[in-house]
Amino acid sequence: MFRRVVPAGYTDPRFALSDLQWIADKANFTDPGYLEGHLGRFTFQTAESTLEKYISFRLKGIGLRRNDLNQQFRDTGVLDPLQDVCAEDHLAVYRYFDAFWLALHWLGTRARDSARVWDLVTMDPIGVPDFDSPELWLQRRAALITYDRSGMAPFEAHLTSVRPELFQFLALMRPITHEEKCGLLDALARLPEEGYFGDSFDLGLWLEEGDLQVGED
Repeated sequence: MFRRVVPAGYTDPRFALSDLQWIADKANFTDPGYLEGHLGRFTFQTAESTLEKYISFRLKGIGLRRNDLNQQFRDTGVLDPLQDVCAEDHLAVYRYFDAFWLALHWLGTRARDSARVWDLVTMDPIGVPDFDSPELWLQRRAALITYDRSGMAPFEAHLTSVRPELFQFLALMRPITHEEKCGLLDALARLPEEGYFGDSFDLGLWLEEGDLQVGED
């Protein structure tokens, strides 16, 4: 899925996931019943604990190591925001991405009362993600799970906690209804500030004038 190659046998002591070592056996993921059988060995506690490790590290920044970009610029004359997070910490996310993804999948399909899924929707990565942005794919998947469970209601209720670009992704993957579009516009209108913007994305302008495809209610 991602371009970064993880060296064979690479582990990171910050992630004690010895009970999920089978996840490294990707060659057998497509064998009939293999993946589902192993997922059946997950428990709510295992899935929650796995995602909590990711949330603490990548979304709260606990133990995350970051480069001094200003010093790098002084030393090399190059300012590269993709070098914000140390390469070893990006590597750790790639190494354990399958564990994080499958834990999210388990909670999304088998546990409706996990707050960890919503945490992934509302908490953005600390620092700049790597080029392939595995962190943002986890966030997008969590947003789809939430929408499929509860519709647009939680997004409307906590609008400013959600990265604006996620709404565009949701609309690409699911047919948003006219009622949902109006609900988002109403939620925007109730905000005390004028508008709600992403890095280069105006949610209100997109809802009113953008390429949004609105389905029937």
